[in-house]
Amino acid sequence: MRLTMKTLSAGPAGTIQPGQTVDVPDEEGRALVRGGYAVESATVSPPGLPASSKAGRPASEPQKEIETAAVEAPAKATTRTGRVRPRRAEG
Repeated sequence: MRLTMKTLSAGPAGTIQPGQTVDVPDEEGRALVRGGYAVESATVSPPGLPASSKAGRPASEPQKEIETAAVEAPAKATTRTGRVRPRRAEG
């Protein structure tokens, strides 16, 4: 079943963004439409193209690398407030 998502769908098989059109199993598609999370797409995938995965990319296409930003640690992670308690004596 070919659907166009109305909301974000995320799970172990991937992420589907709102507005993205994907092929899903019929049972899953009916549940998504019944729940209001997707609408059935009127477009039919052209013959000869590989089946799409749940994330909307062809099954043979490798996942793209995602750039992540590095963040430096703050100079002082915590600040003491209030009174300082004396340490316990050992022994």
